[in-house]
Amino acid sequence: MSNLLKALASPPFDYYPPWESKDEGESVLKQPDQIKVQYSAPVERANVDKDMVGYVVPDQGANAEFFLTFTLPMFKTNIVDRLHASVRGNDKLLLSLLAKCLQGIAVNIWEQVLDEQTTAALGELDEGADASALNYDGMFATVVQHYLEEVQGLKFIGDAAIRFLTSASNKKPAAMTPAKFFRRRATILGFVTGGYLRFKLSVPTTVQLNEAAFLSCARVWQEKYAETNEEVSTDTSKLISAFSAYHTADIRAGTLKKIQKDKEEKKRKASKTNRQDNRRGGKRSGRGHARERDDRREYRDDRGYQRDRFHDRRDQRDGQKGRDSGKREGQKKPPYKRSAREEAHHANEERARSRSRSSSRSQSPASVGSRGSRGEEEGFHQHRGGTHGQASGNIEYSDSEMEDDRPQDQHKSYVQGGYRTFNAPSSRGKR
Repeated sequence: MSNLLKALASPPFDYYPPWESKDEGESVLKQPDQIKVQYSAPVERANVDKDMVGYVVPDQGANAEFFLTFTLPMFKTNIVDRLHASVRGNDKLLLSLLAKCLQGIAVNIWEQVLDEQTTAALGELDEGADASALNYDGMFATVVQHYLEEVQGLKFIGDAAIRFLTSASNKKPAAMTPAKFFRRRATILGFVTGGYLRFKLSVPTTVQLNEAAFLSCARVWQEKYAETNEEVSTDTSKLISAFSAYHTADIRAGTLKKIQKDKEEKKRKASKTNRQDNRRGGKRSGRGHARERDDRREYRDDRGYQRDRFHDRRDQRDGQKGRDSGKREGQKKPPYKRSAREEAHHANEERARSRSRSSSRSQSPASVGSRGSRGEEEGFHQHRGGTHGQASGNIEYSDSEMEDDRPQDQHKSYVQGGYRTFNAPSSRGKR
């Protein structure tokens, strides 16, 4: 029962291989790296070994499908098929050659499985029999089957593949073409019937496979197909032709673009929710910081970013923290507190203004006349009158009219025929 739950929770096969993107169907693994395998085996003659070289894609124990798709086919093509016909069925030789096509953790898994299967085969021999009497016939396929199960972490991988092919709940991806859809199903079926996957269920027939594929397609396609057909065709090529026409019509109508857009929007919302949940949780990893940075970039694109930024800076300047400050809740704005430098500058300005007022009042006509002679005062009045184009004589002026707006450190007392300069008084005198 646990094996069934594992297969349903993490199915080993899907409509897109693990190295292809499920959203776009583009291959992430463009070209697998190959290694050079050197071996010595009978090639031209049955009893004469010859040094040979073969290139294969090594398996590193990632998943079972990678081995079945890349490593095993290239091993058969570039190594096994070049052997002499008399030794191609020698499982002991094939096991030793296949071990050269593994890397990383796959080597450890292979050695462990090989030891277990060898021990089990020796247990079937008579007591006291030598290991040299061990018959390796059929052991190559058995070791490969158990090796793939250890790599995948699942027993009877073939049963999981059969359930996937016969279940109508495994819907066809909208972006996948019908030709690729049926080709992918045929590939998975080939893994089951290839002899390297163990299974207990019966292999589905062509009718069962076509009906499951028909039910896996869109409901609209099923209704269109039912308008002209009574039964699902047993000819897979006819199904591909009919569904390809429906797929082309959806592309022209823009249906696929709408489906893809809705899927991306749903994925974006889910990603944003996950980022918010991760930020609420304790310490973030490097990937969490990257998600938070992306979230900030999205926030900057918002129209209200500049407005919120202005409010944040204003609140910080007023001695508050964040946009949820007490000022926005109706509380009084706290008084602005000057720094020491601002206090010193303010005091200097006050003293300068005080000196300016004191000196400007000290140079009024009455004050100047009291300090100078009467003739100087009369000459001053005559000079002012002549300056404004008025008749010379004694003209009375108010104190405000006689205020001088020149610098406070220098004052001029006008006399007839010119003026003289004297220093300003240090303090304001009483009138």
